[in-house]
Amino acid sequence: MPDRSGAEQLPRHLLIALGVLWLLMFTIRSQFIAILPLLPAIGQETGASTASLGWLVSGYALAIGVTTLFWGPVSDRIGRRKILIIGSASVAAALVLHGFMHSYAGFLIARIVTGMVAGMCTSGILAYMGDAFPASRRGWAMGVVISGFAFGQVAGLPLATWMAEIHSFRTPFVAFGGLMVLCAVGIWLFVPQPENVIPRRRPLSELMADYRHILASRELGTAMVVGILILSGMSVYITYLPIWMHDVLHMTPQQTAWTFSLAAIAILVAAPRAGRLSDRIGRRWVIAGGTAAVGVLVLLTPLAGLFPYGITVLYFVMMGCGSSRASGFRTLQTELVPDAFRGQYLSLGNAFEQLGFGLGSALAGLLYGSFGFFANCVSVSIFSAIVVVFVFLRLPETRSASA
Repeated sequence: MPDRSGAEQLPRHLLIALGVLWLLMFTIRSQFIAILPLLPAIGQETGASTASLGWLVSGYALAIGVTTLFWGPVSDRIGRRKILIIGSASVAAALVLHGFMHSYAGFLIARIVTGMVAGMCTSGILAYMGDAFPASRRGWAMGVVISGFAFGQVAGLPLATWMAEIHSFRTPFVAFGGLMVLCAVGIWLFVPQPENVIPRRRPLSELMADYRHILASRELGTAMVVGILILSGMSVYITYLPIWMHDVLHMTPQQTAWTFSLAAIAILVAAPRAGRLSDRIGRRWVIAGGTAAVGVLVLLTPLAGLFPYGITVLYFVMMGCGSSRASGFRTLQTELVPDAFRGQYLSLGNAFEQLGFGLGSALAGLLYGSFGFFANCVSVSIFSAIVVVFVFLRLPETRSASA
């Protein structure tokens, strides 16, 4: 049957490259999300306090946020293929390093180092997709690669938790390190430098001028703030959700992993439908509606523990609403920014959002340790309310409702 996307018309070497990049995206996501259900076990074995465990998440996020701004210009200078090879090999080494870390401080260093080099892969993948794939097939190809991100939560997370249960919490990271070696070899063999794209050196003054132009725009600056608030609120909640599920609901790491996996399925189902809805009623309504729903649902978290599988159902619905918000917001972002600044803007926005995620994780530990998990939930509701206000008062609608 012909594929309306035209995927069968792509050259064979691009289809193979697409498969390698999917595996790379899957591995990057899996090794990041795997830390969440393992936090209680890490705390028990290393003797780390509950409040300090959040830094295993925030340290990684802060590291990737800071270094992403650096890796983008480097990939322009040395080429997409080289940055992907160096990045995947570096992440592989950093993940194997986890197997030798037996203290909390050592494990934290391993997470920070991994975050520092993981930015080469994430930024390199997006840049390669834009360079190598024709515009008529790029959306389909991007969707395929991004599905690896979601599949990392659906399949990679329970797999990692299973490996940790039969051996050690370090085991899944070492295993993902081995998978990253395969990614590096696959890139070396099957991912060529995009044709007609010559690596070039951009002066620092040129890059800074672009960033100043972006930040001087009220609309682009507001969209960046909204992205930071969304990611910060998310991290305040999900960083300590597994610990709360372990301490209060007495759920095993595997049960926690399956809760996150089912939530990823909700994301896969809801995101494309929300995108089509935003085409009809406008981006802002979908963003605000999804955000408001998350802000209300998160307050029901303590009650979810009163019912069998209550937290699993609640988190499934909540992530569906959250992905609806994300779908509309990402579309609005790309429509706000001029073509000439789209790459720089998305790179800058991603860096700041990762920094927001890291700071949110740090705040999560303070709230959980001082006031309990309900304080985390209330904070997410406050973040959500601020986002709704920003969306309606300071963001324009980029597409008129057609129905």
